[in-house]
Amino acid sequence: MAWIILATVVAALLRIERSHFAAKEDYRNWEQLGHHLLDHVVEIGVFFVVVLIIMSIVHALWRWPVTVGPGAVIGALVIMRYTLEAMGAPETRSAAWSSTLAVIVSAFFLGAMAPRVGLASARQILAPSLVIAFAWRAWILLATLLSAFVPFYKTHFFDPSQGNVAFRLARFFAGGVMIEGLITGLIVWGIAVWISRAAPPPATGGA
Repeated sequence: MAWIILATVVAALLRIERSHFAAKEDYRNWEQLGHHLLDHVVEIGVFFVVVLIIMSIVHALWRWPVTVGPGAVIGALVIMRYTLEAMGAPETRSAAWSSTLAVIVSAFFLGAMAPRVGLASARQILAPSLVIAFAWRAWILLATLLSAFVPFYKTHFFDPSQGNVAFRLARFFAGGVMIEGLITGLIVWGIAVWISRAAPPPATGGA
């Protein structure tokens, strides 16, 4: 963000018309440029909180190392879809970054890797399955909260213009996070157990 602020100042002072960093209203107009830079300063605080949350989610997944890769990929897809929708990309383009399919792929990945990381029984696979599912819903919750409290970005995750924001967010947390997370976790678990039975760990030991 500091580089963006610097580029904005340079573009405004030098009147670089082909730069998107500074608008014509910023050219040597210190008051307007100050407001523009203030917006970027506010964005620093917002991005700090968002990045901190993102890093915290990925860090928490390290308790179950086999879930780190799937959780990070799912998060990246949610972030990409939110960004594309916020930028006003066509729905057909943004929907291509759906994270739902990644959850199913993660179930196959977990099933294939489980025997290789010592998760031999169905009971041992249950916890990582739930972690992947709730990590997915945590990413969706983050996108939903951003959609609710950053009103100048319109996404399908949440529409604050419909009112009753607090009630709808609470209802989403109960249904869209807790219940859907549990149901999805059980589905991931079933797929992972099925795949693990077809992908036993490689034989070890000498010839």
